[in-house]
Amino acid sequence: MMNTARSATADAFARAPLPKRFCNLDRLLHAMKARGLDGIVATAPWNVFYLTAFNGIAHKSDEPRPYAVILSRHMPDHPVLILADYYLATFLKQPTWVEDLRPFRAVMMPLDLPAQRSDIDRFIPQDGAEASWIAHARTAYAFDMASAVRRALKDLRLEHGRVAFDDMGFGFRLEVEGLEVADGYDPLMFARAVKTETELGGFVRDPGGMVWGHPRGTDPALTLATGLEHDVVEPGSHVMFDCHGTIDLYCWDGGKTWVVEGEPEGAAKRFADATARVAEMLLSAMRPGTRISELQAKGREIYRREGVPDPASAVIFFHGLGLSHMDIEQRTADGKSNVDWMLEDGMVVPVHLLYPGGEHERFWLEEVVAIGNDGGKPLFSWGFGPLTREGSIKQNH
Repeated sequence: MMNTARSATADAFARAPLPKRFCNLDRLLHAMKARGLDGIVATAPWNVFYLTAFNGIAHKSDEPRPYAVILSRHMPDHPVLILADYYLATFLKQPTWVEDLRPFRAVMMPLDLPAQRSDIDRFIPQDGAEASWIAHARTAYAFDMASAVRRALKDLRLEHGRVAFDDMGFGFRLEVEGLEVADGYDPLMFARAVKTETELGGFVRDPGGMVWGHPRGTDPALTLATGLEHDVVEPGSHVMFDCHGTIDLYCWDGGKTWVVEGEPEGAAKRFADATARVAEMLLSAMRPGTRISELQAKGREIYRREGVPDPASAVIFFHGLGLSHMDIEQRTADGKSNVDWMLEDGMVVPVHLLYPGGEHERFWLEEVVAIGNDGGKPLFSWGFGPLTREGSIKQNH
């Protein structure tokens, strides 16, 4: 992208935002009326994309989706989109006809620190902070997805109605008394069967695996790439890669920070060294019986000891890995939430570390760890340092 000839070629393949709406809404409303449905809740990625133009990248296989679109047949002009907080800034690049966006506190947020309504500000870039829908999203911020969906059902007067879900299990798990859960597969397929003119025109929608966004200047906001970015990569920039793939259907995951044509300097070097130290210590602590909140607290304490200015801002999170990027039960056998889950021998768990900052300071590392009684064993042999000048990998352990 720094080469003029390559830029000219890249321009020919530059993507443009999709239309705000391309679904066959009238046909969907007809299908809902014919089946006696008051509302519909879609969580499958294809249906969410179809209804909102939102493509939630990164999620694979059968893992739970951190988004839901809710449509009332009686209030068709007021759909609601519930989504993980880290996806909110997507709509600054890819607009949607859904004006009521309601983010919730998701996996990247710490369990070792109390939830705060200001947590959403981590994910709002400075250049989009004044948008009216961002202001509404701030006020609607919830601390979990289920409560956000229940509130939306109530606001749309669907809590006592007959509502179809494309994932009926999700509907039953909401445990809304008086709500009749129905199957949403057929009404959505009925709508999707007849294409709108936009769909017939065709478009590219796939941005691939999860890729971090990179606000310019000193903006420390955490965003995900949409595939619509077309900025030039400047020397000295810190570019954060989060790579996904599969081998025989089993997922792999991993990430590094690329310092373009250079190495971390000044405060950035301290952040890089501190992150490497956190990774080293956490691998040793990732043993059976340890809970996620304990690992987050330990990692934050190491950041504090390493002298970074704001340890509370560090993003430290984990998920299971296997046939999906989850492979963790959402509720235990006694019906309790499993958000603060416990490591077990034989698990495979990626550790994600991000110290936020501007384009010359931010630092990101992801390592996949096999859990054993002697501590975690890393999947990769590339160390904890950044990708630096000439594409080399600086070893920090």
